[in-house]
Amino acid sequence: MIDFAYQPGESVIHKMNPAGKIVLLVILSAALLAVNGVIGTLAALLIIFLLIWISRLKIKTVFLPLKKIIWFLIMIFLMNSLFYESDECLYSFGFICISIPGLIQGYNIILRTFSVTILASIFIRTTTSVETVWKRS
Repeated sequence: MIDFAYQPGESVIHKMNPAGKIVLLVILSAALLAVNGVIGTLAALLIIFLLIWISRLKIKTVFLPLKKIIWFLIMIFLMNSLFYESDECLYSFGFICISIPGLIQGYNIILRTFSVTILASIFIRTTTSVETVWKRS
């Protein structure tokens, strides 16, 4: 099975103009990068799940691309958790310092990467490759 493939459908998102979908993807991705805090993160996740529901895509297929980047996400989390400079170390060993701010930073980064990947998956699964080609008048 191809991880990134169009899935036919009759949802509102399937019927949207491809240029509008790209603009929406860019705006939502930028908003995800600007969001700080738990409430903003939960709001972003709510919007993503709402888009999945509106598009009538199966959650399993939307989340399938995450299998390809799971090790990358784990590495990002570990790098932030272990090497984030903080005076509040929960555990330290040499230059390694596990701290609450480091754990929060790692969480925020992987959640943003996760969210942008899911948004891209929704776009790809609801837009044919033919629709994304620029047509000259």
